[in-house]
Amino acid sequence: MIKIIQYSKYFLSVFTTLTLWSCSKDWVDTKPYGSPSTGTFWQSEKDIEQALNAMYVPMRYESTWGRDLFSMQNASDDIITGRVKADFDNIKNFIPTGREGYMSAGWNDVYWMMNKANQAIQGIPTTENVSDEVKNKALGEAYFMRAFAHFWMAYLWGHKDQGVPFDGPENPEYGNRIAPQLPSVTDNYAQIISDLEKAADLLPLFATYSDAQKGRAHKVAAWGYMVKTYAYWAQYDPSKWELIPALVDRIRDEGGRALITGKGSGKENFRAVFKIENNWGSEYIWSVTSGTQGGSEFLGVVLENTGWGAYNGWGYFTPTEELYDAFETGAEEGYYGAKFWR
Repeated sequence: MIKIIQYSKYFLSVFTTLTLWSCSKDWVDTKPYGSPSTGTFWQSEKDIEQALNAMYVPMRYESTWGRDLFSMQNASDDIITGRVKADFDNIKNFIPTGREGYMSAGWNDVYWMMNKANQAIQGIPTTENVSDEVKNKALGEAYFMRAFAHFWMAYLWGHKDQGVPFDGPENPEYGNRIAPQLPSVTDNYAQIISDLEKAADLLPLFATYSDAQKGRAHKVAAWGYMVKTYAYWAQYDPSKWELIPALVDRIRDEGGRALITGKGSGKENFRAVFKIENNWGSEYIWSVTSGTQGGSEFLGVVLENTGWGAYNGWGYFTPTEELYDAFETGAEEGYYGAKFWR
């Protein structure tokens, strides 16, 4: 009994000592490991960098800008498709269900990108111990990437009487609802312009970027996409054309963008833009790659489908029989001038 009491006192003494020590020393690491969460992520400049990098991820997919989004342009008779022919034919004949693989995959990838941009817009201002300069540039990238993704959704899927879904942290119900579908694509264009204006105010010029930063969003890219957005918006509101010349002047004058000229000739050198050494030349404004090697799959799509093993063309851009018949019918019925056919 005496020994039991002594052991009890010993354990009680040890327990009391450990308890007091644990209360006085912050020795337990409470930081969770594994996948980051919103509760622990926005803590440092590194977190901001990782969040921004995530926005660009779909741009390296072979499919998103290599096939999926461009397949929406298959609604024409100057292109023949061989892969998943039924899906492409649905798009071409204006009877898509929305479940066509190349169509739905592009939709998902671009909205994924928009979601990452929204997370950055929401999280960047809350990050502590980071300079305002870093935060502002990061927010500029986030606003640009949200507008960039939004533009692709709007012009491909939106029309005057029905816009595409959009939501953002600036809306009180954001996060508690499915993104609402905007009444008209012009509402989408207005939001895109608003985001691009913010991006242009916050981002630096491309000329200030180091080699490691090239390819990221910058001020002139924002102005360039404002031009594109106003051009598409102008089909519903012609007054938007009037806003484009001033932007183009800023791209040239403030942004330092210009056509590449030949040596000593003072004339534009159209061949030079395709040389590797001019990838980041004066004509560069913005770029999207679509393959693991950093190049665009679009070139393979347009080449003739006879070069497997050499240049692997798909031969998609070929007039269809329907297009040929349409021209023949038009010529017979006098729709086209004889001079054109000679």
